[in-house]
Amino acid sequence: MTRHQLEQERSGLIPENNPPEFVAKHLSAYHFARRFLAGKSVLEIGFGDGYGMNYLADAAAEVTGLDIAPQNIPLARAKYPNPKLRFVHFDGGRFPFPDGSFDAACTFQVIEHVPEAALPFWLSEIRRVLKEGGQFYVSTLNLATAMKPGAPYEKNADHEKEYTAPEFEALLRRPFPDVRVYGLYYTARHRLFRRLKKWGLHRLAPVRGHFEAVTVDDFRVLPGDAARSVDLLAVCRK
Repeated sequence: MTRHQLEQERSGLIPENNPPEFVAKHLSAYHFARRFLAGKSVLEIGFGDGYGMNYLADAAAEVTGLDIAPQNIPLARAKYPNPKLRFVHFDGGRFPFPDGSFDAACTFQVIEHVPEAALPFWLSEIRRVLKEGGQFYVSTLNLATAMKPGAPYEKNADHEKEYTAPEFEALLRRPFPDVRVYGLYYTARHRLFRRLKKWGLHRLAPVRGHFEAVTVDDFRVLPGDAARSVDLLAVCRK
């Protein structure tokens, strides 16, 4: 298969092909986790483009990525030639690592794509490859805020299951008794610009300029009741 064909079949978020706000929202989970990963060996499940692994590598000692899409491996390896990174194909079964291989694991905006019947084994595999005391970072959309009052809601066709905060926490507590759920929120400044955009003022230079330069600084990860958050983020400890 040629590189062009691989590019056409690549799956996952590709930063340069998406608006800055969308990329920053996804990157915010990595930004939150990165502060806790200095000097650690990290596993990411479902790395896609590899941008998140490369971001984590600024702090981590090494980052290994698993992905079910084989075409992502050579593309990510070529795009991010960081010696700290290792890209591995995953066939959807048992993880190809011994017990206790990693200090931490993460999977961001992936769990909603996993078939419900496969989730218990998938989560048990994540727990298995973590060292004792290791942490697991996981994010997903918040169904409670994705569903707009008074409007019909249709689940993303690529999603197997979407979660409210209580459902998300209950799922994770089965393999991980120590779970803390956080919410991802817009900053007050970013909320203001989103409102101006909704009012049809997106062509104004300050509004347009803001959305051309959105970063992780326009988002906040906060503990407590996540019912109204944009996304859900959990930290689980083995």
